[in-house]
Amino acid sequence: MWVKQPNLTANLEQLNVDGSLFLTICCWFRRGCQKSECEVHCSREKSKEEKCCKWKGISCDNMTGHVVMLNLRPRIIYGIFGGRWTSISGEIGTSLLELKHLSHLDLSLNYFEKIPEFIGSLAELTYLNLSDNPLTGFIPYQLGNLSRLQNLVELDLSYNYFLSSIPDTFDNMPSLERINFEQTNLEGGIPQTLGNLCTLEELNLQGNILSGTLTVAVKNLSGYFSKLSVLTLEENRFTGPLPDLSRLSSLRKLYLKGNRFEGPLPLSIGEISQLVLLDVSYNSLHGVISEAHLSNLAKLQRLSISFNSLSFHPSSDWIPPLQLNFIGLASSEFGPQFPNWLKKQANFSHLDISNSNISDAIPDWFWNLPSSLKFLNLSFNQIGVIDLNSNLFYVLNLSNNKFNGSLSFLCTTDGWTLLDLNTSLHGEIPQSLKSCTRLRLLDLGENKLTGTIPPWIGERLENLVVLRLRSNKFHGDMPSSLCQQQFLQVLDLSLNNISGIIPSCFNNLTAMADLESSEAKIEFGYNYFVDYDIGDMLKQCFVDLYKLISSNGIFDDHLLVIWKGVEQEYGKTLGLLRVINLACNKLSGEIPREIASLHGLISLNLSRNMLKGSIIKKIGQLKALESFDLSTNNLSGVISESMSDLFFLSVLDLSNNNLSGKIPLSTQLQSFNATCSAGNPGLCGDPLNKCFGDESPKSPNNGGTEIITESDEELFEPLWFFTGTTVGFLVGFWGVFGSLLINRSWRDRYFRLVNKLGDWIRLTMALETVKLQQRLRLKD
Repeated sequence: MWVKQPNLTANLEQLNVDGSLFLTICCWFRRGCQKSECEVHCSREKSKEEKCCKWKGISCDNMTGHVVMLNLRPRIIYGIFGGRWTSISGEIGTSLLELKHLSHLDLSLNYFEKIPEFIGSLAELTYLNLSDNPLTGFIPYQLGNLSRLQNLVELDLSYNYFLSSIPDTFDNMPSLERINFEQTNLEGGIPQTLGNLCTLEELNLQGNILSGTLTVAVKNLSGYFSKLSVLTLEENRFTGPLPDLSRLSSLRKLYLKGNRFEGPLPLSIGEISQLVLLDVSYNSLHGVISEAHLSNLAKLQRLSISFNSLSFHPSSDWIPPLQLNFIGLASSEFGPQFPNWLKKQANFSHLDISNSNISDAIPDWFWNLPSSLKFLNLSFNQIGVIDLNSNLFYVLNLSNNKFNGSLSFLCTTDGWTLLDLNTSLHGEIPQSLKSCTRLRLLDLGENKLTGTIPPWIGERLENLVVLRLRSNKFHGDMPSSLCQQQFLQVLDLSLNNISGIIPSCFNNLTAMADLESSEAKIEFGYNYFVDYDIGDMLKQCFVDLYKLISSNGIFDDHLLVIWKGVEQEYGKTLGLLRVINLACNKLSGEIPREIASLHGLISLNLSRNMLKGSIIKKIGQLKALESFDLSTNNLSGVISESMSDLFFLSVLDLSNNNLSGKIPLSTQLQSFNATCSAGNPGLCGDPLNKCFGDESPKSPNNGGTEIITESDEELFEPLWFFTGTTVGFLVGFWGVFGSLLINRSWRDRYFRLVNKLGDWIRLTMALETVKLQQRLRLKD
C-alpha cells in the first residue's frame, strides 16, 4: 500500500529540509507566506547563498555558487505493507524563476495539479521530473511551453492523469535523450516529430491507450533513431503485424507485451544484434520461431514470448549462441519432446514452459539446475517423472502433470513463496515444508496425500494467503493452529476425511474479517539479474543501484476454486476472494458462532458433513456473503431472521437437513428455487408450501353468498383510486374556473393581475440586459 499525504507545513522531517529552505519553498509554491518573508531567497546575498547550498535537496555550482539542482521528491518511509510519504501541494509559483541557473528540477511524488506556463522559461533545465502528481487535462498546451527547453535531456511525466494524445511538438527539443510517459492515459498514435529526435535513447510509453499499427509508429520513430536503445510500448492497444524492426539497430530492450499484435514474429528481429531483452508476451502472435530468429542474438538475456500461439522446434543438436537468465515460453508449442536446447542454458533464474504440450520424461541433465533458479513452472503438461534436488526456489508450480511419488524433495530453506503441486503425489506432508516460512500460496490439492494436517502449517507458515488441500485423503481433526493465519483469504480443505469439530477460533482469521477490498492480484515476488550499464551505476545511489541490478519478478498464480457450486479458475482477481470450503468431510458438532465475525467472507461451504445444531443467529452479519451452502447435514431449528440481511446472496443451499419453521421474508430468500430448501420436512413458506394459517379462509353468510375477503377487496383498490382522482380533478378545476366564468368582477381582477405580472417580468429582464452590456463595455 502506497499512501500519499498532501501536506507541507507540518512535515519538515519527511521533506528532509530545514526551516530556511521551508520558508523559501513556501514562496516558490505559493503557500501563503508574508511578502516580506518571500524576499528571503538564497540568491540575494553570498552568505545566504552559501547556506542554501548546504540544504538537503539543493545543489550548487562549485565555481559560481548558483543553485543548479532542486530535488523536492519526498522521502519514502517504508513499512511492512509498503511505503508512505508526505507530499507538497499547492501551485508552483513564479518565484522559482529566480533560480536562473537551475538545470535539475525534481518535483515527483507530490500533489501539483498543473504544469505552470512559465516552466519553459527555465532555459537551463536539462532534467525535469513531474511524475506521480495528479496533473490532469490536455498535454499539448502545457508541453508547448516545455518545448522551449532546448537543453532538456530527460523529461518524466509518468503516472499522471492526462487525457490527450502525444503532442507533435518535439522539434524544438533537440537534446532529449530520455522520455517517460508511462501510465498517463495517452491515446492516439506516436507523432512523427518524435522521429526527429536524433539523440533519443529511451522512450517509455507503457500503460497508455495508444493504438494503431506499429508499422506507422516505427516509421515515425526510425527517422534519425540510430541511438534508441530502450523502447517500451507494453500494455497499450497497438494492432496488426509486427513490422521490420531492424532499422532500430541500436535497440537493447524491446517491450511489446500486452498489446493486440498478430501474425508471425518477423525474422528481422534476429538482425537487432544488440538486443538484451525481448518481450512480446500476451499478444496474438502465431507461426513458427526458427533458429534464425535467435542465431544472431548473442547478447540476449531475457526472452518472453508467453501466451501467444508460437511454436519452436529447433533441431536436437542446436546449440543456442546466447545465455538467458529469464526464459518465458508459457502457452507455446515445444512438445512433445522436452526442449533439449535448455541443456546449454546454465544461468537462468526464471523458467516457464507451462502449457507447452510436453509429454516427454524430464531428462536427467535437467535436474542439475542452476543455483540461481528462483522460478520454475512446468504446469499443464504431461510430464511424468520428478527428481528435484534444488531447494532454492521462490516459486514452484508443477501442477496438472503426471508426476507421482512422495513430497520428500520439498524445501529446506525459507525462500519459497508459492508451491503448486496438483499432480498424483502420495504420502504425508513432509516436515521439511516447515522451513518454507515465506510461503504465501500452498496448493497440494488433487493428490493422494494421507495422514493428518500438521499443526505446524498454522504455526510456521504464517504468511499464507491461500491454503488449498482439497481432494486428498487427509484424516483426523482440523488443527486449531490454522486460526493463526492472519493473512489467509482462501481455505479449501474439502473432499477429505477430516473429522472432529470446526475450531471456534476462526474469528482470528483477520483477513477474512476485513470488509475493505484487497489488491485483486496475489503477487509472488523474487529477484532475478537484469542487464545494466556501468554509466547508470555511477549516477545512482546504492539503493537505486540495487534496483538496477536486481529486479523484482512478479507472478500471479491461477487457482481453481469451487465458486457458487462450479470449479472456476482465478488469476488476476484471486486476491478479492474470501473463501472457506470444508465440504465433503466428516465434521461434527455445531457451527461455531465466531464465524459470524468474518465480515469479509464471500463464500462459505460446509455441506456434506455431520454438523448439528442450528444455523447461527447472527449469520446476517456476513453481509458480503454471495455463496452459502449448508446442505446434507443434520442441522435443525428455525432459520434465523437475520438471514434476510444477506442482500448479495446469489447461491443458497439448505437442502437435506432437519430445519423447521417459516423461511424469513426477504427479497433474496424468496428468489431461490424450492430445491434449495428441499429435504427439510418441517420447513415452510415461500418458495416452499405455505405455512399453516397463512391463507385467509372464505366463509358463507346467512344468505348463502360469500363474504368478500381482504384479498378480494384488493381487486377494487384500482377502481376506487381512479374514481377518486377523477372526482378531485373535476371539483378543483370547476371550483376555480367556474367561479371566474360566473363572476365578472373576479374575472377582470384575475386577468389584470396576470397582465401586471407579465409586464414586471419583461421590465426586469430588460434592466438586467442593460447592466450586463455596461459591464462588458467596461472590461473592453
